[in-house]
Amino acid sequence: MIGSPVLESTMHLRTLLFALACLAAPSGCCTKPWRAFDMPRPPDLACRVGPSTHGYDLYVWSCVDGSKTVVAAYGAEMSCQEPRMETVPCDAETSWERAYPGEVGPGCRPPPPSMTWPGDASGSTSR
Repeated sequence: MIGSPVLESTMHLRTLLFALACLAAPSGCCTKPWRAFDMPRPPDLACRVGPSTHGYDLYVWSCVDGSKTVVAAYGAEMSCQEPRMETVPCDAETSWERAYPGEVGPGCRPPPPSMTWPGDASGSTSR
């Protein structure tokens, strides 16, 4: 019966639960980059590029087994994407460095604490 306090209460509860599920689902939707790619040590450089509300966390290894490696993880307030890896020769520039000139390098903006690569005790952007 419409207008019934019990029915209205149930509808409000369902709406609230649905809204909470929608908010909670995206927050854990993506694999952490360190779980997706097993690297031998923490990155030499970690930077957040793009606008402040969304962007990529980039983790750069200058030279591992003959390759410069970048692991990129996109994140925003309500969404994310699975991390990606790019490798180039050690002395080459990655597509990420070309796409974000001046944002990837020593002194760059660091990823948030929740995205600090495990083992990177400094939490800093460069070594």
